[in-house]
Amino acid sequence: MSIPFATPEISKQVVATSASDVTALTSEWFLVFGASTLRVVDELRAETGTLEQRIRHRFASVETTSPGAWTTQTTGRSANGIGTTDIDISATTDQMWAQIALAVRAPSGVAEGQSMIRGFVDTPARIVANRTIEISPEMNSGTYGYLPLCEPVGALGLDGMMFVVKYTGVAGTLLFRPTWRTFATNPELPDAWSDLGSGDQSVTADGNYNSGTLATAPGAGKAFAQPGLKVGGSGTFRGTLRVLVAAKWP
Repeated sequence: MSIPFATPEISKQVVATSASDVTALTSEWFLVFGASTLRVVDELRAETGTLEQRIRHRFASVETTSPGAWTTQTTGRSANGIGTTDIDISATTDQMWAQIALAVRAPSGVAEGQSMIRGFVDTPARIVANRTIEISPEMNSGTYGYLPLCEPVGALGLDGMMFVVKYTGVAGTLLFRPTWRTFATNPELPDAWSDLGSGDQSVTADGNYNSGTLATAPGAGKAFAQPGLKVGGSGTFRGTLRVLVAAKWP
């Protein structure tokens, strides 16, 4: 059973001067790969006037500097009190990160209060790899190399990975694909690499990639597993790949 991740509690005095939503409190970004429920606790105290606050959340597929749009709950809090809201995110299988916030507004006049927000997520995942790879033309065109992305991790119960890649400085045609391998007992004696996903990613310009959820089944008797990246290209190719991998053990 996974242990829910909790964001730090955020509390501050907020003032609303408009009937339009304004984001007043924002959490840090947190990992949501493999999660099914986002639970948010919000509180309003010392209200003066009519202050309305509603929970909102958003996702980031690869970089938190390029997030998606906010999704705001249709109902909120307009009186002193505290409550919990559960948000179903089980269908979100192609996002690595999430963030929560409070949107506040005053239907009329000016309103203020002491607001608080905190989030919990039932992700069974953790980041296992964070590596930057520079690909240069020294690699032969039309051939592939398999690059380990981290030290081997425990294979018992491992059932999925997500790879996110930011690729920059791309010239020519650069190819890459998520891959992995297992180890029976000794991390110095690996099994063969096995490709993950539906095919090679062929890129000719800078961009981002999210693999979505990739199922892994280490099999009986496997002690360790290791994510990697298969890389290659055609012609004179080069590029820099920043790779993050999250793995989950339900």
